[in-house]
Amino acid sequence: MTVSSPAVGGLSDELNKVVDGAGGTLEDVIAEEGLADELAKAGIDINTGLANLKLGGEGTTVSVETQDALNSVVENLVNEKLADKAGIVSIDLKNGDIKIDLAKVVNGENGEDLNGLDPNTQVLTSETIGKITDAVAEALGTLGGKFNETLKDGLNDAHAKISLPAEGSVAGIPADGKIDIDATLGQLAGTGEGGPKVTTDLNVAGIDLGDLINSITGPLLEGLLGVTEPIIGGILNSTADQVTGGVTDAVDPILSGLDPVFEGLNKVVDLTINEQPTKRDPAEDSNVKGTEDAGFTVNAVSLELLPNVAAPNQAQAADAVADINLASSSVRATAADEAPGDDANADDTASADADDSASADADDSAAATADADDSAATTAEANASANADDSAAATDDANAAADNNDEANASASSADDANASNDADASAAADGGDLPRTGANGTLALGGLAALLVAGGGIAIYLTRRNRSGL
Repeated sequence: MTVSSPAVGGLSDELNKVVDGAGGTLEDVIAEEGLADELAKAGIDINTGLANLKLGGEGTTVSVETQDALNSVVENLVNEKLADKAGIVSIDLKNGDIKIDLAKVVNGENGEDLNGLDPNTQVLTSETIGKITDAVAEALGTLGGKFNETLKDGLNDAHAKISLPAEGSVAGIPADGKIDIDATLGQLAGTGEGGPKVTTDLNVAGIDLGDLINSITGPLLEGLLGVTEPIIGGILNSTADQVTGGVTDAVDPILSGLDPVFEGLNKVVDLTINEQPTKRDPAEDSNVKGTEDAGFTVNAVSLELLPNVAAPNQAQAADAVADINLASSSVRATAADEAPGDDANADDTASADADDSASADADDSAAATADADDSAATTAEANASANADDSAAATDDANAAADNNDEANASASSADDANASNDADASAAADGGDLPRTGANGTLALGGLAALLVAGGGIAIYLTRRNRSGL
């Protein structure tokens, strides 16, 4: 969660004022402490094989330029984020943003995410807001210490220029002029790195000034620091302490202004993790409805803005001006398809039974037909066989009768007449005459015709055999 605070964003301006004041104070203190006067009174005597010089006295000057060094103090400070030890908050002074790690607020210092929380976990409670407020105060409280360190670095880098009059001799030749020293305050306090830069305008004929500088630098700095270290060191420490107080004065009003903001944060934002309405106390309906029954919805994150605040143009307070649900999962009930009833089952059963019955009946009918055909064939064959046997028996009887009875010729003659009669009937029928009538008369006629045919057949067989026997 990021809370953007104009007051925090404006803190850099307050810090710039503190730094500017520190620079002016430092210059004033150096002047008031009389560093130039101290150097002038102390004097620095240098006696080397090459030079014998007395430095200081009247005409000694000291100037301190702090602005260039201190300009970067606030810039360096605001570019470094402030944080509490638990890592709950991170404060960006440049943008005025306070970033809050909600996982650490809810789960402690080792919290990495908001997964696996109990249903309907409220993030912004009085307890967690208290943690946030304490973390912000702790983070801003580190500003004083960080600012002090940054300021000391800046002050150590501030340059002081010292000009010392010089009298004496170089290689036995009289010389006068001045020796200039460009050093940081840290170097003059004995805490800075490196060494001051030493130059001179001494004009000594035939003497290499480089060799001269090298010969006098060591004893010069030793005598110089003996005067500057206690003065500059004390000034730097007092200035840093004063600046720290100025930072505290700038931070305290911001904290006082932020306290009610955080205390009322849950009135601005209602943040719920793993929202499950049916598991609230008391249980609530889901906010998703189905066409038949209520749907069921869960939200990984539910964010309500201005809960219980009336929206514009509304007389009463709404649940929230805005309700934003993230990573929601819903199950909705829909109208079920109508299940098949008893009638449908009966219809299906009847239809299946009818189909099965029809199929079985058809199969049975086909089998019956086949059985009938087989039976008819068998009957026909039996009848044919019986007729053939009867006919053979009759023929044998007729032959026997013909062999023993000379009256066979007479019978044959009668049979010929019968055949002639049959031919006449057949001719008449062929000529379009009336078909034989049914009834008693027709039956007698058919019986007589049959008898004639049998007799004629027997005679024909007899004659054939006689012919074959040579009779």
